[in-house]
Amino acid sequence: MAKFGHFDLKAKDAARARGFYESVFNWKFHRWDGPMEYWLIQTGAGKYGIDGGMSLRNESDKSNVTFTAAVPDVDAYLERALSAGASQLLDKHTIPGVGDMVLVADREGLPFGMLQFLPGAEGQAMPGAPAEGRRPVHFEFCATDVEAAMKFYTAVLDWTFDKHGGEQTYYLAKGGDQDAPGINGGLMPEIENCPNMFLAVIETPDVEATAGAITAAGGSLVTARMDIPHVGSCYYCTDTECNSLAIMQFTR
Repeated sequence: MAKFGHFDLKAKDAARARGFYESVFNWKFHRWDGPMEYWLIQTGAGKYGIDGGMSLRNESDKSNVTFTAAVPDVDAYLERALSAGASQLLDKHTIPGVGDMVLVADREGLPFGMLQFLPGAEGQAMPGAPAEGRRPVHFEFCATDVEAAMKFYTAVLDWTFDKHGGEQTYYLAKGGDQDAPGINGGLMPEIENCPNMFLAVIETPDVEATAGAITAAGGSLVTARMDIPHVGSCYYCTDTECNSLAIMQFTR
């Protein structure tokens, strides 16, 4: 099984994006010492959640967040993805000091990465993670054909799907045990105001305060507050660079 363990943001204005995420979620950005303009993002020091990165957007990029799953053999998993109907967006390439990566799109056009780490590269953490940072702890995506989407991700990444017991049709997508590195997510049919892309769900202790901080920092609320029984309260939002995200105050 392969969980999403990293996310990538695209930004037209890197300084503006940094200011947004630093002020709203207390994330820390570190310029990567590599061959491209790229920032590593530390989201927090908690046990659950993932860190990410940010690069500059070009004209061909979509306004979305791309997740990457760690896999033991990137060539074998690429073959699995193509056999299941994926399209290859980028050839396999080596990220210096990290590993080999490919970028593919699923049968509905949603992009995701698969990364085979170099020995010893996985799980390396930068010092000084923000103690009060708000971390992505879940992901969500929509599909026009939910059954086909579940079949695809089961075949490619060995995910399992369990239907949630609420009123809305929603499937919990599990790529590994809760305590294993990475995050699990959810799949739903296309609904109004739900972006047709992967989005990060960021946990917050006060969803209204965070919603206010998002708009104050230049972001937008895409939906009214949604209260999900036995789960929590959330908003779908966009940042200053038109990347989609969600904020969630979980019921404890």
